[in-house]
Amino acid sequence: MLKIIGMLIVIVTSTGVGFYIPRLHKNKIEFLMDIRQSFCLLKNEINYAVNTIVVSFFNIQEKASNQYVKQFFYDMYEHLQNKDGISLKNIWEKGVNDLLYKEKINESEARHIKTFGNSLGYLDKEQQLRNIDFLVEGLDEIILKHKENHEKHSKLYSRMGILVGLMVAIVML
Repeated sequence: MLKIIGMLIVIVTSTGVGFYIPRLHKNKIEFLMDIRQSFCLLKNEINYAVNTIVVSFFNIQEKASNQYVKQFFYDMYEHLQNKDGISLKNIWEKGVNDLLYKEKINESEARHIKTFGNSLGYLDKEQQLRNIDFLVEGLDEIILKHKENHEKHSKLYSRMGILVGLMVAIVML
């Protein structure tokens, strides 16, 4: 009886892991799409609302749907509002590094966002808008790669979870 319960626990656990991993990939895609959307909002704030970067960050954090993206733009707003003597580039890098830690985005994904921060506030309006377009295009490519990877591997992970659980259960017999 205990052996059967143990086998069921192994099967359920491995199946759960098999379905959990694709969910992590889907969450990452949604997170990257939220970041992309926030930069599109930034573009609109600069282009149409003609707001300062400080006001734009505040407005974006109010509209963002992901809690980490909200926090990122709120932190940017707070640092710029306090005028604590830290350059915008350093504030931006710290914020991106915090995102890197919280949402587990990798270095290449973070590099696109960090590069954008290097020129933030230094360029004229048109160059800034082009820079945002460049960042959004880079994020689109990253999102597309993740979507293709998710479609390719999600069924594999779920089926492998089930099969590994069954295999271990058979070995336990």
